[in-house]
Amino acid sequence: MTVTAGMPVLDDAVLADLLALDEDGTFLQDLFTTYLEQAESALKDIHDAVEDFDAGRLRRAAHYLGGASANIGAMKVAAACRELELARSGEAAAKALTTAIEHEAHVAAAAIRAAGAHLAIAENA
Repeated sequence: MTVTAGMPVLDDAVLADLLALDEDGTFLQDLFTTYLEQAESALKDIHDAVEDFDAGRLRRAAHYLGGASANIGAMKVAAACRELELARSGEAAAKALTTAIEHEAHVAAAAIRAAGAHLAIAENA
């Protein structure tokens, strides 16, 4: 999957825009928490849809996770989801894309947790 090559894990511009909306430091923390919870659920939906080879459910779950990821700046996840959402390939390709999405989502989750911890430290300083 080459779509995500060269992209940062989290887009600094998106994070800066979100941070600008955060007057008391809780908005971004809440957004991170919600995203992580919903991303885990969406990843399960994607995995289950691939196992059931339910193309409609797979596209909906990929669309949902991709949009949520773009909104929080996880652009590699968003791009991988978009690729899966638009794919018209067989089960093997869908499984490979799903594996890539799961990998990118876990990398993004670690970066989001680190950013959240950094925000918490900055708020308490």
